[in-house]
Amino acid sequence: MRYIAAVLASILCGCGGAEPEAAAAPDAGRDRIRNFWTLYRQASQLRLEEKHAEAARAYREALTLNATHEDSLYYLAASLERTGDYREAVAALETLLDVNPASSRAAAQLGYLLSTPAPGAVIDFERAERLFDRLKEINKEQAGPFLQLGHLRLNQGRLAEAAEDFRIASRFGAPEGHFWLGYSLYLQGRGDEAAEPLRKVLAAWEHERKLANAGVRSEGDVRPSAKPVTALERSGVKARYLLAWMDASPAPAGPFRALPGNVRPKGPAAAADFDAGGLPDLLVAGPGPVTLYHNLGGGRFADVTVAAGLGAARNMSDAVWADVDRDSRPDLYLTGDRNMLFRNLGGGRFADITESSGLAGQRPTSRALFVPVPGRAPDLVEVGPASIRLYRNTGARWVDHTARAGLDAAGAVVDISVCDVNADGHADLFALRWRKPASLYLNRGDGTYVDASSGAGLAAIHGDYTSSVFFDYDGDRRPDLFIAAWAAFQDVASQANHAAPKPRLFRNAGHGTFSEVTASGLDRAYGSMQALAADFDADGWTDVLLINGSADGERLERSVILRNTNGAGFEEWALLPPFAGAANSTSAAFADFTGDGRPDIYLAPNPLVARPGRPAALWLIADR
Repeated sequence: MRYIAAVLASILCGCGGAEPEAAAAPDAGRDRIRNFWTLYRQASQLRLEEKHAEAARAYREALTLNATHEDSLYYLAASLERTGDYREAVAALETLLDVNPASSRAAAQLGYLLSTPAPGAVIDFERAERLFDRLKEINKEQAGPFLQLGHLRLNQGRLAEAAEDFRIASRFGAPEGHFWLGYSLYLQGRGDEAAEPLRKVLAAWEHERKLANAGVRSEGDVRPSAKPVTALERSGVKARYLLAWMDASPAPAGPFRALPGNVRPKGPAAAADFDAGGLPDLLVAGPGPVTLYHNLGGGRFADVTVAAGLGAARNMSDAVWADVDRDSRPDLYLTGDRNMLFRNLGGGRFADITESSGLAGQRPTSRALFVPVPGRAPDLVEVGPASIRLYRNTGARWVDHTARAGLDAAGAVVDISVCDVNADGHADLFALRWRKPASLYLNRGDGTYVDASSGAGLAAIHGDYTSSVFFDYDGDRRPDLFIAAWAAFQDVASQANHAAPKPRLFRNAGHGTFSEVTASGLDRAYGSMQALAADFDADGWTDVLLINGSADGERLERSVILRNTNGAGFEEWALLPPFAGAANSTSAAFADFTGDGRPDIYLAPNPLVARPGRPAALWLIADR
């Protein structure tokens, strides 16, 4: 009651008008209070119904009537996090901390947002660590701050420190502490020690289930079907999954074998025969200097980075090969905070033409592709945390054509695909956004695009989707659309959450329209970071490779090839063997590196989970 009275007082303060209006002030104040609580209840109901965008709008409207209401600020941030609006969520929590500097929940949630990698997220590990350290001092007898610090350090690769944080949390009886202690010990190669805390989780989970099933239940004991999964249940599912992983014998190679190559994998890669040697070569990006590998044949590669003139390129997030000047030689485009364009001069040499071509400057870019244009050199499309940029290739320079092209930059774009979906001779664009509606941009042929998502039947693509790829799955010579989804670790481990995001397939019905099809084999949840399409089993039908993992260090999951069953659906055909004692990949590239007519696969590892001290034997995997 005191809390409600304080809220009413804060709303009423300052609401009075001039003396002639004094009599009306009480009624105006009561209306303001009534309207505020109506909006707040509406927002809370929308949030419970997982209509997070509508909830955020209602919370914002409520805050216009009471800008310091703590619950509204906190749940506004929660709703914005669910819609992928991370900067706005951070701002709401900062406002809450201005209102109440002692708010532990605001500090904890802000630290979480600042330390959890996600498309478009605002990462500030140092500030997050300060927040968690402060919470640790305030709540010295609680597991929460130690769990949060452990996750932060795990996602920085500070495994020993993370393990100690999780060990402290486990002493407070937190089941998550036991699981993450075991997980972080396993990542350090300490499997024997890791098993003990994992088995503690399973023992506690089994004990709880026995208690829940004991005796005769009364009406009040019945658990609603929609009741959230407990922390112990989540930890139990993951502990069982990890113990099974640890106890399993080395994974069979299946249809693959490790190539004897000397490629040092560290990040995303792209393949092309840059020197016309007859075999595809490989450019590996990622932290530190990029590496260009010349394919010597027989699965062997030579590092030719410096000789090729690429020694200055470093800390790149992706690589794209394309003949941008129509001289029949593949040029190289590297993306990162500052993108770089290298012209292929022939003879194994490249020249940095970023400045002279008009592409210099800082603009964070996660993906890029080149758009074929009839009769001239291709255009360039870049996507990033909150933007789509189109550069027109004039031959001499690249000119920013985004505004005239009509491309909408709302939301973090996680993937961009190019395909002539309506067979009009012009390449169209499909932009996949994180927790925002996707967009199909039809190319008008005059340098402009129109968003045709609704008319094309693609307006419902909205959620935790990470990758898109066009290919003809049913053999009707029309490009269909496959969407890869990213599900939570526990949902992949248990497969019990029917609401977990799963892959989706949209059949091209012609004339630029699509319909979602319920294809068999797409009913499992995966933590997919990327999808690639190729005929991996050489049966004439295009299959899908799902690159499974995460941007953080908090999961293990093998990548999988979904075999196309003659256009009727898909089935799991091959699980790619784990590498370096773990499996968490962020991207992949494929090409016929061996020249046997079948696609080989390069996996980009997540360095946060690669076991130290063990050689990486399975970076290149050849179909056999």
